[in-house]
Amino acid sequence: MTFIESAVDTSYGKIAFKSVGDYSSKTCIVFLHDAIGSSSIWGSFPMKVYKATQLPVLVFDRLGYGKSDEEHGIRATNYLQYEAEIRMPELFEKLGISAPILIGHSDGGSIALVYAANFQTKAVFSMAGHVYEEEITRQGIIDFTTQKDFDVINSKLEKHHGLKTKKLISAWRDTWLTEEYRTWNIESYLPKISCPVFAIQGENDEYATAQHLLDIQKGIGENCQIKFIENCGHVPYKEKTDESLMLALDFISQIEY
Repeated sequence: MTFIESAVDTSYGKIAFKSVGDYSSKTCIVFLHDAIGSSSIWGSFPMKVYKATQLPVLVFDRLGYGKSDEEHGIRATNYLQYEAEIRMPELFEKLGISAPILIGHSDGGSIALVYAANFQTKAVFSMAGHVYEEEITRQGIIDFTTQKDFDVINSKLEKHHGLKTKKLISAWRDTWLTEEYRTWNIESYLPKISCPVFAIQGENDEYATAQHLLDIQKGIGENCQIKFIENCGHVPYKEKTDESLMLALDFISQIEY
């Protein structure tokens, strides 16, 4: 089985996605990428989840990323909430997806949590999702975008985003480093989440302290499990692939669908 690439027109632009299995016929697992990610950056992880679960899997590029249309205008402070509350519901309606299992990394984890607080969701598996900004978050972004070999990293990202690369990196950096973003916080959404949630975070995450994951669990309550991944930074599915996959599959196996 291989992923089939496609695209769908929405009111905000054309969204590119790839899928395996009939995502509109039964519970679908949807992957949500990070702040500078794309459907292709996930690598083989989504296919491994499909082969193990035999549930349809869909991975898409948000507007301004990957093969989707370019995003115009200045990014708003509430861009993650807007994605979860406005854009993603329209996309899912067009694709016939309802009550998905969401697997999100970083920004994708945040989007998954906001979506689950507002719409029917089977479950959320969040990797390094964030619900507020910390000083370590700001410093992590500064360190990433000012490192000596950033040109090499930029070239690698261009393979996924093409000419949109420079713009999306600037949008990520310039949004998170504003004074206004210091007060960005989506903790108020957490108590509204009723579906099962499993949130993981690397112990050496460059963008969040340990308190962050603890506050996610506290905000959601008994429906939320958490786990710190040893010797791991911000990208568990790449740095600790086997462990992250095992945790995701075990979690999904307990979901009723």
